Amino acid sequence: MNQSFNKSLADYIKARYAVLVIESFEEERVLRELQGIAQSINHELYIWNSTDGVTCANGSNASQDKTLDFTAALKFCENRAKEQGSRNIFVFCDADGYLNSKAPAVNRRRLRDFAINIRKKGYVSNCIIIAPTFEITTDLQKEITLIDFPLPSREEVKEIITSFLNNYKGMDGVTIDVNNELLEKFVDASVGLTKLEIDNSFARALVSNKKIDANDLKGILSEKKQIIRKTGILEYIDSQLNLDDVGGLQILKKWLELRSHCFGEEALKFGVKPPKGVLLTGIPGCGKSLTAKCVATAWNMPLLRLDMGKIFQGIVGSSESNMRLALKTAEAISPSILWIDEIEKGLSGASGGGGDGGTSTRVFGNLLTWMQEKTAPVFVFATANYPQSCYAKEDLTKYSLSIFQQWRSVKRF
Repeated sequence: MNQSFNKSLADYIKARYAVLVIESFEEERVLRELQGIAQSINHELYIWNSTDGVTCANGSNASQDKTLDFTAALKFCENRAKEQGSRNIFVFCDADGYLNSKAPAVNRRRLRDFAINIRKKGYVSNCIIIAPTFEITTDLQKEITLIDFPLPSREEVKEIITSFLNNYKGMDGVTIDVNNELLEKFVDASVGLTKLEIDNSFARALVSNKKIDANDLKGILSEKKQIIRKTGILEYIDSQLNLDDVGGLQILKKWLELRSHCFGEEALKFGVKPPKGVLLTGIPGCGKSLTAKCVATAWNMPLLRLDMGKIFQGIVGSSESNMRLALKTAEAISPSILWIDEIEKGLSGASGGGGDGGTSTRVFGNLLTWMQEKTAPVFVFATANYPQSCYAKEDLTKYSLSIFQQWRSVKRF
C-alpha cells in the first residue's frame, strides 16, 4: 500500500474536492486502495461501470438495472448524497467515453451540476473517475483534479513476488530456487510493471518448466518488452553482445563496469546515486551503437532505442506529447537504458535555425529538463557523429582532426 498516495487522496476527499480523476490501468489495485481509504474515514464506497451499474463495495447492488446509463447513475449518486448524514465516495470506472469531447454535452453538464451541488449544498461526497487515459474537456477543466496513481513501489513489488512464491513453495512437482540475492534481482527486474504483469510473468515461468530460478529473469524483461511495443515510439533492442565484443575504449569499459554496481538496493542504501548517462561521439562506424548494445547485456537491463523520427508529427503539440510519453515509458520500466542514436540529427533544429515553429527546441528542452530532474534509474546512452554543426565543410582536414579528437573522449552528461 502506497502511504504517500493514500494520504494525498484522503486529504482531497476530506477537503471535499468534487471530482477527482485517477489515470491508471490498474483498476483493481486502485479500487482496493479506495476501499481501505473509505473504511478509514467512515465513508460508503459506491462503484459504477457500464455493465454492472452502481454497486456498493460491500457487495450489495443498487438497482443496477436502472443505473447502467451514466446520467442515471449520477442521479442515483446525488440522491444518495442528499440523505441526512450520508458520507460517500462515488467511483466511475467507464466514464471517459461519456465525458470526452465526442460525447453528448449533457453528460458533462450533469457532472458539473453534481460537482456544484457538492460544494454549494455541502454534500459529504466525492466523485472519483478511474481510467487509463482521460480527456479533460474545456468545460470540465476547473472541476477536475488529476491524481497520479504510482506503479507498485519496490517494497510492494517485493511483497507481490514473495507472496506469489510462497503460494507455490512446497507444492508437489514445483521447484522454487530463489535465494535472497536472486529475489532482489527479481525485484529490480520487476520494478515498473503492474501487479498483473508481475503475476503473469511468474505464472508463465512456472507453467513453462514447473520451476522458478535465475533463468526466469529474461521472462520478466520480455514483459517489459510488451510495454515498449505498445507505445510505438520506443523500440526494444535484443542483444547477445557483451563488452568483450568492443575493441578498445578501455577507459569507457572500465567506467561502465564500475557504474554497473550503482543500480539496485545496496547502492541506494550506501548512498550511491545511479549515473545519468554518457554521450559518445565519433566518426560513423567506430562502434558507438555496438557499445550501447553491449552495455545493455552487461548490465542486464532493457535497451530502449528512441526513434526521433517517430517523435516528430505534424499536429501541433503531438511531438512534445510523444517525447513525454517516451520518457514516461522509459521511467516506468526502469532500471533501463535509453539509447538516443545520432542525437544531433534528430534534434538538428533545436539551435533555432529550423522552420518548424520551435517544435525541435521545445522537444529538446523537454529532454534536457527530464535529464536534469529525473530520479528514476534511466541511463541515457546518446551517440553523435557530428556534435557540432559549425565546422566548415570545405576544411576537411581540420574537420576530420576535430572529430577524431572528440572520438577519443567520452563526455558525460
